[in-house]
Amino acid sequence: MLKLLCAFLSFVSLCVSAEAINIGEKFSLDSKILGEQRGYWISLPDSYKKNGFKKYPVFYFLDADQNHFFQTFSGMVKQMGSDASPQIPEMIFVGISMGSGSKRYFDATPTESTVQYGGKKNDSIKTGGASKFLKYLQQELIPHIDTTYSTSDYRLLSGYSVTGMPVILALYTMPEIFNGYIAVDPSIWFDNHVMLRRTENFIKNVKLNKRRLFLASSHRVGAVYPKENFTLELLEKMKVTPKEGLDFGSVIYGLEENHQSMPILSFYKGLRHIFDGYMIDEEARFRPANELKNHFQKLSEKLGSSFFLNEGVVQYFGYDNLYNTQFGNININQAIEYFKLNVENYPKSYSAWDSLGEGYLVNGENSLALSAYKKALELSPNNKSIEVQIEKIKLLKQKN
Repeated sequence: MLKLLCAFLSFVSLCVSAEAINIGEKFSLDSKILGEQRGYWISLPDSYKKNGFKKYPVFYFLDADQNHFFQTFSGMVKQMGSDASPQIPEMIFVGISMGSGSKRYFDATPTESTVQYGGKKNDSIKTGGASKFLKYLQQELIPHIDTTYSTSDYRLLSGYSVTGMPVILALYTMPEIFNGYIAVDPSIWFDNHVMLRRTENFIKNVKLNKRRLFLASSHRVGAVYPKENFTLELLEKMKVTPKEGLDFGSVIYGLEENHQSMPILSFYKGLRHIFDGYMIDEEARFRPANELKNHFQKLSEKLGSSFFLNEGVVQYFGYDNLYNTQFGNININQAIEYFKLNVENYPKSYSAWDSLGEGYLVNGENSLALSAYKKALELSPNNKSIEVQIEKIKLLKQKN
């Protein structure tokens, strides 16, 4: 029996294995502006390490260390940017540690005010550090991220509750730094609703170009403090007085949601607003590739930065047309057009050239196939599968 038990345990140990699931990494940056080491967390797109040629938008998210926000929202960004009909582009997700208590409060508040939530004064808590914190983002963290990772020129900033205030402040005072802003139920009540009072000057005097803002709040008003929802007032003012150069979106929940329940819903809706028009319909792969190209050209013009559909999705469209007979006859020419679109969007991708070579080969265009495969081999030297295809084409040409 003992031998049998040992054999069983040995079998279990051989069959059961564990592998860590990597969500992201933690780092810290020595900040001269803040006078401290400030933590930040990074989550990279799944495709990031597969290529060294693509540049990714960067999403800066405040409160990475609060309520499992980093795990939740970095996962949402990955999910929304995946599958055959992604709703947003793949992005680098940067979660910024804000600490807790008075430290978080200081970095998030735009002015000095002794009146705290609840309406009472507390001279021991320091406030008014948001401008300094934004200076840290602008002059230290963003340049560090841009030199460390493959980033595009499109950036987003998001915050919740008290950290929603620096999101609004960034839009009002340094709109050239971020392109998209998501503020979930920001604490507009702070310092006699100072950010609401600054809105009129922002609308009249700050020049914007292709910026996008999303605000979320609800009709619930706390019974303690404040008695009025100033975020709703800000939201209504943005609606009534449209700001040139600003695409504004919002959601107002009823009594079914409250301050604690709305972040996940609002984050999703906010991303859908910022990248409105990115998502394609499920039947796009059955239409000409040029329609897809035009779609993203228009989107890029609207957002003020270059955006393409994920390389893997376009490649899937190509192969679907090349081999899949489930929905009718194959369309080799349309497959080639999708492969050519990928080469146009991602000219340094060996995989894009490899697929184009395969499309030409299936269509009997051996010379074009050979040229595409040679380009793929230049980008991926010593790639055995590509070398095999090149030799195959050379033999075919010799026979002909």
